[in-house]
Amino acid sequence: MRKEPCSQVISLKHELNRKVWCEMEERLKRPEYFRWTVISCLCLLFLIVLFGPQMKVFFTWAWHLYKGVAQEVGNLSEIITAIVAFSAIIVAIRQIWFSNRATALDTYREYLRLAINNPKESRPDKQNSKVDINNPAYDAFVTYLLFAAEEVLNQFPKDKRWRHALKLDLSHHRDFYKSPAFKEDIKSYIPQLQDLIKEILLEEVLFEQRNEKEKSPQAGAGIKG
Repeated sequence: MRKEPCSQVISLKHELNRKVWCEMEERLKRPEYFRWTVISCLCLLFLIVLFGPQMKVFFTWAWHLYKGVAQEVGNLSEIITAIVAFSAIIVAIRQIWFSNRATALDTYREYLRLAINNPKESRPDKQNSKVDINNPAYDAFVTYLLFAAEEVLNQFPKDKRWRHALKLDLSHHRDFYKSPAFKEDIKSYIPQLQDLIKEILLEEVLFEQRNEKEKSPQAGAGIKG
């Protein structure tokens, strides 16, 4: 189908607008329109004069109400901001806590890998030949074990299972702890690790004393026989 030209459409719009404006001009020229406009203005002025004080009180009350609500909203926003900031701090602390624990576990896991790959250094008391405690490789191995134990004890200070597991690993290196060099180095470790090593050495002393007491009666019985 053929469409109308744009010029015809534009001319129709202009004609319609012209008619509308003509009608509005005719209405404005009518006396009754002017009369009703004057009456409306007078009524509005009368209401303002009559209810002016009440309206002033109302608008004053509305303004104070608005200010109070705005202040309350401002205080509420500050409280919400503080809560959000506090929650963010708690989340950050928890993330750091979990990150530190994960680091400690990774460190101990790395020690276990080294222990599997180096059985001579990890269990020197179980070897036929005695391990040289002055060997740099053995010294580095035990130092890493002490570092891993310190990391774990820092993150799990009251966990009895971790304490027992670390005690088993550390107990294989009693000769290293008796060396003069380590007696000075032990002061650089955390108190929990120092106490654990001292406990291991004390148990060894008690075990040797118990063995001596058990051997003494047997030796005396042999002499009498």
